[in-house]
Amino acid sequence: MRYLLPRGLCIFLVLGVLQCGDEVPKPVTDVAKPDVPTADTEVDAPDLEPPTNTAPMAVIDEPADGAVFSVDEPILFTGQVSDAEDAAETLNVAWSSNLAGAFGPIEANEQGVTSFETSTLVSGIHTVTLKVTDSAGESGSDVIEIEIAPRSVSELVIRPRSVFSARKKHSTTDKG
Repeated sequence: MRYLLPRGLCIFLVLGVLQCGDEVPKPVTDVAKPDVPTADTEVDAPDLEPPTNTAPMAVIDEPADGAVFSVDEPILFTGQVSDAEDAAETLNVAWSSNLAGAFGPIEANEQGVTSFETSTLVSGIHTVTLKVTDSAGESGSDVIEIEIAPRSVSELVIRPRSVFSARKKHSTTDKG
């Protein structure tokens, strides 16, 4: 190892020897280390921006969009939710109808399946929404419309009322 010193500059070596002149030992730098950057090596700085959060996904599997049911008929609602960053069972799941309001609370399982059954929907056209929200506040949703038809006349059951009348039997006797 040798260092080059400017002419006339002297240094005192660790061994106690004073050396002057043009040449002083310097470290060997001609052996390249391939994975170690040096001061004159350009290095790309890592991207320091925080990762972006993607919105979760929601899909209503059942019932089909446009399905028609009768009042008081049991209806099974099933859907799938997923998110790139959060586990399915930790997502906030909300089912709702524009006519019936919120259903629930209803959660998703580890596979992202969410379901419930109801037979209490009133007649009319229901816009049913499955909305899912992740831990970062991003949300996704799916929407279907189903019709709940009123009972038809043929479905109505008319039961006659039992009417009991208590009549006193009046007997008149002619005595006379």
